[in-house]
Amino acid sequence: MHPDDLAAIAPALPDYLKPADVPLAVGLAWLLWRELPGLRYVRFCPDEFTRPGWGFSG
Repeated sequence: MHPDDLAAIAPALPDYLKPADVPLAVGLAWLLWRELPGLRYVRFCPDEFTRPGWGFSG
């Protein structure tokens, strides 16, 4: 991850984590997700025959 990217995720981290402790895939996902503020990852149950799951909602 680029040093500027590490600096960008630092404010979102709890005190006990350093940006360098964040796995690359997680850091990149966070950077991408912040560009889509209306996107939510939510628990859903589409109907009574489908088990609840997780998915994206816009």
